[in-house]
Amino acid sequence: MPPLLKYLAHSLVATLPRRLDACVIHPVVWILHSGRIEYPIATMTSPLSPEKLIRFVRNGTTLFGVLQTTTMMSEESPIIGDAVLDELNRTGDGLQDVVLDLQGVQTINSATLGMMFTIHATVLQYGFEFHLVNASEFIRSLLTSTKADSVFKVHDSEEDLMAALKA
Repeated sequence: MPPLLKYLAHSLVATLPRRLDACVIHPVVWILHSGRIEYPIATMTSPLSPEKLIRFVRNGTTLFGVLQTTTMMSEESPIIGDAVLDELNRTGDGLQDVVLDLQGVQTINSATLGMMFTIHATVLQYGFEFHLVNASEFIRSLLTSTKADSVFKVHDSEEDLMAALKA
């Protein structure tokens, strides 16, 4: 093995996540050396599928996106966002409300917040309302500190959400 490839392979292994089941290694990226493509290295792609991250339930005019994960970070956010938008395109007729149920989600980051804003804007373009329900204390504080709680309709529980939907 050429020394550069050996060094890169060692560096990659040292930086792999502790949960190896969360990534798959594919030799698809090549290093440019002296203007020529010479050494293949490994890159990581996620085997996460929308079905593993979010489940959709439609109840009359309300579409519920029930999250199946405890974290929504940079890797999960685009998958979840695309799944919600795909579901809207597929089953949007007759909807009035779209709800993202955050039950069990403890951690989000800025990518997730951006994804929520994208979903919110799209839902508004359809003429629907966008709601968040069951946000953890951490997520609520993040929404408050970023003033996102003034944009999103945030409900503490399903009961609060149902009362708001009936009003």
